[in-house]
Amino acid sequence: MNNIVESKRSIYTPSKFAKESLIYLQEVGTSKTYSQHTNSRKYMNSFLFFIVKEGNGSLKYDSNTYDLKKGECVFIDCHKPYSHSSDNWEISWAHINGINLKNIYNKYLERDGDFVFNAIEPNKYINLLDDVYMLSTSNDYTRDMNIYSKITELLSLLMSETIYPEKKNTKHIYDLDNIKKYLDDNYTNNISLKKISSIFFINKFYLTRAFKNKYGTTINNYVIEKRITKAKELLRFSNKKIEDISSICGFSDPNYFSRTFKKVENVSPFEYKKTW
Repeated sequence: MNNIVESKRSIYTPSKFAKESLIYLQEVGTSKTYSQHTNSRKYMNSFLFFIVKEGNGSLKYDSNTYDLKKGECVFIDCHKPYSHSSDNWEISWAHINGINLKNIYNKYLERDGDFVFNAIEPNKYINLLDDVYMLSTSNDYTRDMNIYSKITELLSLLMSETIYPEKKNTKHIYDLDNIKKYLDDNYTNNISLKKISSIFFINKFYLTRAFKNKYGTTINNYVIEKRITKAKELLRFSNKKIEDISSICGFSDPNYFSRTFKKVENVSPFEYKKTW
């Protein structure tokens, strides 16, 4: 501790198993600043999440400057240069990494996740970071798995809170929920984007983008996933012919059904049925 910054941190060394298989913790803690302080880093093999608990500050990242206030969160890829500064604030933070984290982060950005956003429920983030800190300083021999569980919970929260910021039209959010229910109820029928747009009075181009942003997949892929899941159930628990299953699940052409099934499952319907 000095007269500028007061920190409580845990520098963590994950196991070889965690580094090779999990999303793992590098460092976690809280910081308070009492006078002008700037923290700058670049080209780090890490991803940083932090939340402002009190006070105000700023972040410079990706050629932009963001003003930060209480309740705002930051989630950035530290392979890029960044700096944050404040005269008087308190933040909770964690540096994380992992073999799949880059792909997860890209998915977060693809689904309209922001580098900086205002938390809907800030205490959830704070509590998760507190839990990670406590686990990192414990002697629990399963702590890598428990930390992994908390980090994935944090990432899930990030995904769910940032897909639709408050500025988005809530009517369209409601429409999307109804559209998804419509697909769930009618996926075995002939479904087209034009038909859905007509039923729900929504622009098909907006619908395409908004559905993928909210659910992480296209409408076509969602319908295919529902049909393949139903086909797997029938292949396992019925004596129906593959041609009949194809028709029941909404595929008009059995050959197309077989090709699609193999593309999704890496085995043909016949091989799947035989294996299970």
